[in-house]
Amino acid sequence: MATTADARTTMAADTTNGTAPGGEGNRQRIFNNTPTITILIPCYNEEEALPALFDRLDGLRSNAGETADYRFMFVDDGSKDATRGMITDYAATREHVDFIFLSRNFGKEQAMLAGIDAIESDAMAIIDADLQDPPELIPDMVDLWLRGYDDVYARRRTRRGEGFVKRMTSHLYYRVLQAMSPVRIQVAGSYSGGYRRFPSARPQVHPRAASSARNRA
Repeated sequence: MATTADARTTMAADTTNGTAPGGEGNRQRIFNNTPTITILIPCYNEEEALPALFDRLDGLRSNAGETADYRFMFVDDGSKDATRGMITDYAATREHVDFIFLSRNFGKEQAMLAGIDAIESDAMAIIDADLQDPPELIPDMVDLWLRGYDDVYARRRTRRGEGFVKRMTSHLYYRVLQAMSPVRIQVAGSYSGGYRRFPSARPQVHPRAASSARNRA
């Protein structure tokens, strides 16, 4: 399923107790209140991308209605440009925005773990700050999740703009990763969403990666 947000992106879903991807889930989720969805956004030197990202996140939230209560968690991984100041200003007027500033650059994976460990929503989605992952697709992902799927991911239909070497190294990486893993690896980057099924098993971030600032308006 693709939307007008990005015709190159398609949707898929996996569930442990539902039907196969492409079919209806059989575990419709019911909430007494509007479910909260946190969008986790790791950042590193993103000052050029943030203004457009902020606008599209605001649009996502304003168009959500009562379907979902979207919250945004930014994790800055030691940026050296104006990223932190821009995030701070953005969060200052929005109670639904939190942020974590890491003490230095630890890498994208550690930044994501820091955010995951702090999130307390019903579900979460992860996107890149540079808008390679269109936020406008997230409501479709949430819809699949509400229909009973545990994990929803998006993947590119095409890889326009990437050279032969980039495509080949990416292909080889996932081939090697799949050979080492007992489970099926989805070639979906970090654009994914899922239900927080095992909160007690959340990964704990190394103490040295502790945040230096956090908004809890």
